[in-house]
Amino acid sequence: MQLLAHFLALAMVGLLLSPGLAMQRNPDGEQGLRSTANSEKILTGVVSDALCGRKHAMSGKSAAECTRECVRRGSQHALIVGPELYILEGGPADKLDELAGATVLVSGTVQGDTIRVNSITPQSARPSHSKH
Repeated sequence: MQLLAHFLALAMVGLLLSPGLAMQRNPDGEQGLRSTANSEKILTGVVSDALCGRKHAMSGKSAAECTRECVRRGSQHALIVGPELYILEGGPADKLDELAGATVLVSGTVQGDTIRVNSITPQSARPSHSKH
């Protein structure tokens, strides 16, 4: 009986460590999670634009208004995650405009400094979990 319990424990450890099942925290301490099965990630950040980043230059305008205006003038939507800036591609433009300046959760495929957006939701829509 003890041998069977030991075997089952080893099998569980093997399953938990296999790529594709493991979820890890980003090594840089960001709030997003990454899956080792593929390059799809969930990142938490602020919607901005590639031109301004985190420093908006239009006087008298909020970060959201500046972002919307810069995108209208040809800049791309971007996500600010800690010190990083990611260009957002493939997301619904109306949703990105709506969430300009807001903290959001973005699910997508990260390739270099670009995120191919699968979904974007306001951070407030994130389910709350109690900490133990």
